[in-house]
Amino acid sequence: MANHDNDISTILSALLYSGVQNDRDITGTPLGELFDDPHYQAIMLEEIGADKMEQLRRAIVNAGLEDAVIADSSRVDGDYGSMHAMTIRLSNGDMYVAYRGTGAGNWQYNADSAFGTSPSDMQQWALAYFDETVENHYRGDGQLYVTGHSQGGNNAVYVTLNSEHGALITSCVSVDGPGFSQTILDQIRERWGDEHYENQRMKCYGVYGENDYVHGLGETQVVPGDHVVFVATPDANSVEGYHDIYTHFSPDGLNPQAPEGPVSQLVTVLVDRMMADMSPEDRYYCAQIIMDLVEGTIGIGEDYQGRPSTQEILSLLAKVGPTVIETALHNPGDVAAVLWEMGLGDWVQEHPLELMGLTAAALYLCPWLPAVIGSTVALVYIIDGVIHLAQGALELLGHVKDFVVDCLEALRDTVSAIGQWLNDTFNPGRRYSNANPSLQADTARLRSYAQRVAAVNRRLRQLDRDMNDLYWQVGFLDLWDILMANLITGGSPNLKLVESYLNYAADRLEQAERKVSQNLGG
Repeated sequence: MANHDNDISTILSALLYSGVQNDRDITGTPLGELFDDPHYQAIMLEEIGADKMEQLRRAIVNAGLEDAVIADSSRVDGDYGSMHAMTIRLSNGDMYVAYRGTGAGNWQYNADSAFGTSPSDMQQWALAYFDETVENHYRGDGQLYVTGHSQGGNNAVYVTLNSEHGALITSCVSVDGPGFSQTILDQIRERWGDEHYENQRMKCYGVYGENDYVHGLGETQVVPGDHVVFVATPDANSVEGYHDIYTHFSPDGLNPQAPEGPVSQLVTVLVDRMMADMSPEDRYYCAQIIMDLVEGTIGIGEDYQGRPSTQEILSLLAKVGPTVIETALHNPGDVAAVLWEMGLGDWVQEHPLELMGLTAAALYLCPWLPAVIGSTVALVYIIDGVIHLAQGALELLGHVKDFVVDCLEALRDTVSAIGQWLNDTFNPGRRYSNANPSLQADTARLRSYAQRVAAVNRRLRQLDRDMNDLYWQVGFLDLWDILMANLITGGSPNLKLVESYLNYAADRLEQAERKVSQNLGG
């Protein structure tokens, strides 16, 4: 696809953030006249400010879009806020249908489309708008394009895959648009067939900021990898700026291509780990809570539906916290690159010991610290009752306890192994016995005993998990007894130690028998 199509798609997608589409009388207005009309100037100054308005004006002029006419504009208020779209006809007859990204009150649509089980209301509205627009405004004398930024890009791809007029589409350009729920894609395939689905998918292209963190979200990416370009975003001076469409282009057009940045790469790694570690239900649940948290944090619009409860936040931390920690531990290079990108690399370089100490203390000695910090931050602006907090804390306690036990077992095994090596190396009696093996023993029976001990320990652990369900079935005064019983049945370290000793004894005896056999020429 020519770069010119990318330029036009990005510029027209940015136009949807200017606020002019809210005016019902804008239909029929050439783009060039928007910047000469005091009414539309006032709207754009309030929505995007003078600098971005001038950037957009010059980009439209340099792309030769002054004579492009707004053929249709639509805003609809749904359950989760407003949805915006605009249709622009170029002077050569080409027509672009552009969708705005996530706005006030509709962040839940992001979770629905990326991890849900059915198309979001926004996707369905976008499809209906496209079909109606094609029937009313497309004359067939030019090419037909679909585009959008962020969730608007997701809408554009959904329309391309699922519209009854999809065959008319020349191409679709998703600017920073996220991926899709696999269930939604399966429904589209079932409706249209694999051949149609693949033909439409090959019409989809992606233009992503080098450090954009939205396009990698979702269970499945539709845009083919060789249809994707990353562009430099030199003016992005904050996390929000990485996803701001106005950092993707200058008055001269789309910024030059650039390698994918570390923020984008780390998001991809995290999503891959979520796909491997979490169930579809948990992924959808966490996406819903995160969208509520994001919208509540940035506080946009009067349409906001309300922040999540403390119990929901604690549940989110319990579900997604281990995945985030494991991702960081297994990808330290990616985390370091993100810190450098965000301007924190100098501090890390100057204080390596402090960082290592803090990280070790937080993750190994206090694995519950991220949940405590998250809960504290949440409680600053959410007070929804002591009962909800207690219930959420009890649910989290079961996960924290399992994590602590696993960490302690791993640490004990490591220390035991080091101690055994020291004993083998420096204890004269142990060295002599190791050097002069002359034993024969039934090691299979030893291993059988070890397996039976391990089975008992597993049953204790399963009993511990089953007892978690009792928390919600007893009164408050009984909780202490249940907690004490739960801690006792959490698996026995002594049984684990017995299992290790039995297996070790079997290993050493078999090693001794092999040495005897070798010395005897067997």
